[in-house]
Amino acid sequence: MATPTKYAVAVVADLGETLGLMPLLKKLAQEGWPKLAVIAISKESASAAQRFMEINGANDGSWIVKMWTPETLGFDDSYTFVYGETAQEFTDDQLLKIQCCIGKPRLLLSGMIYRAQALLCEHYKCLPAMTTRVVTFYESLQPMIDFRREPFVRGIKRCNTSVMHELWCNNEICNKGFQTYVGDNSIQGPDMQVVVGSPSYISWRLQRESESEEDRQERRRILLGDKHSDGKPIVLYCGSYDDESGSGEYTASVHMFARLVAKYKHLFQFVMSIHPRFYGESNGVVDCMERRIFEQFSVGKDVIYSNSKNMSTVEAATISSLTMSAHSTCAICSWYAGIPHIFVQDESNVSPDWDDGVDFIPKLNSVEEFDNHFVLQENGVPTIAPADLAVLEKEGYPLHDSDEIMLSRVHKMFS
Repeated sequence: MATPTKYAVAVVADLGETLGLMPLLKKLAQEGWPKLAVIAISKESASAAQRFMEINGANDGSWIVKMWTPETLGFDDSYTFVYGETAQEFTDDQLLKIQCCIGKPRLLLSGMIYRAQALLCEHYKCLPAMTTRVVTFYESLQPMIDFRREPFVRGIKRCNTSVMHELWCNNEICNKGFQTYVGDNSIQGPDMQVVVGSPSYISWRLQRESESEEDRQERRRILLGDKHSDGKPIVLYCGSYDDESGSGEYTASVHMFARLVAKYKHLFQFVMSIHPRFYGESNGVVDCMERRIFEQFSVGKDVIYSNSKNMSTVEAATISSLTMSAHSTCAICSWYAGIPHIFVQDESNVSPDWDDGVDFIPKLNSVEEFDNHFVLQENGVPTIAPADLAVLEKEGYPLHDSDEIMLSRVHKMFS
């Protein structure tokens, strides 16, 4: 019997999943896998995958990746995915249509955001021949199982077991969280759970290590323009968005960030990185919810904006002294690069039983608390201590190259 072609497909839905799995596809290409594809089921993931391929020379002859989106799979323009219990799913006919388009890969790699991803994983895991190995990648910070992730462990309708053969977690806390959930609910979990970290985390460290001081100064000039000569340390806020719960945690966080800008703009240069899903322009001017909030606090001209068009978040972060967010995986990415991070949270908008899974990241619950996070030197310039990588290791985050850990797992699957 002929050996099946080495063929891998990644199914991604957001930036973190995409930057976590695309480096593995590149590694597989370097090892001679002749057939690779990515199914990007959101515009955000499609844009991130395309940018990764452009930067890394995909489809220029060195390695080839086929890109699929809901549109190229033949779904109409109204087919979009949303978070929550009302999330759109693949029907049986659509699952068969996807199979007709992409065939039967030897390896199916999937993120764990949408129920649609779980349905696709289940479809391939339960095919009669069972030739596809299904691996899911958990990239969120929270160690809990919520209604979005539960289908990946419990199974949906065809399988009586988990919809994946292996579960890859980004840290030990999440890994143990899944094991606890499976045990508490009498569910048969995946055959194997492995802590792999995430290549997206490591990429921030590699970016910073590859830069010279001249590189950083030039990027600072590009980002800040006329303000680059002020010499103020940069504080970067990594933008996200409010989830479907309606709590408004992100909006409340941006309000607090605006108050920080108002109080500390004489000491720091504040930069806002707009989430790619919500960046917009009107007549050449940034048009977004965040800008309108800053204008309400009369700091609209005191914030510089970065976006994928002029500078990526990682490029802005590696010239920053501090990064902030409401609750983003950028916190971990930043820490890997040695850049401290603070969660800016309004306590009135955070559930008291919320488990963010990252207790070592400081939380700023009031503007006044920011004084505790920097030291004002005699010359009036504030300094901020770098992040300690030993803390990451203690918290169960692998410090070595995650794509190599993932690759070693693939080797064991097909050895």
